[in-house]
Amino acid sequence: MGTIRLKTNQHRLISNLRHAFNPQSMLGELLQNVRRAGAKQIHITVDDASIAVSDDGSGIADLQSLIHVAESGWDPELQARENAFGLGVLSTWYFSRHLSVHSGAQAFHASTTTIIRWRRH
Repeated sequence: MGTIRLKTNQHRLISNLRHAFNPQSMLGELLQNVRRAGAKQIHITVDDASIAVSDDGSGIADLQSLIHVAESGWDPELQARENAFGLGVLSTWYFSRHLSVHSGAQAFHASTTTIIRWRRH
């Protein structure tokens, strides 16, 4: 008998994870990241087309971590203490058309459809 190994259809996994989130859990994930970043102030702006969350937290060292599924950018101690799985920002992909993140001098802008479908512009 041969060896049986786990295989993953990455595209379908990412696409189907939408069913694990809802708009409320998405906002909860964003606020959890704000808290973990040590923010003392947070501003949330909501209009018909967008939700903007800004804070005075420590920022994001590597914006690539935003689209590295199941890899947490948090330090190992926080990951262990809070079960930081690296899925939080993923929830935003399913409830928006566009994702913009600014952290210090860094910026990341992408169509969430492009991210989910693993396509380049």
